[in-house]
Amino acid sequence: MTDLQNRQEDYLFPIDHVGICKVQHPILVCSKMEPKTQTSVATITLTTSLPRETFSTRPEKS
Repeated sequence: MTDLQNRQEDYLFPIDHVGICKVQHPILVCSKMEPKTQTSVATITLTTSLPRETFSTRPEKS
């Protein structure tokens, strides 16, 4: 079976950004004032840009 994900191709344009958004993760905020610690929930967006010669669902293997 041909490995399509590792095939080198030129996709004619760069990808501005790819990623996931609205990831929620609990955090603990520390302070010198009272209350010393507070809990909250962070909403995070994780993105990266890709040059036009890179278009893969997996990072390159070392």
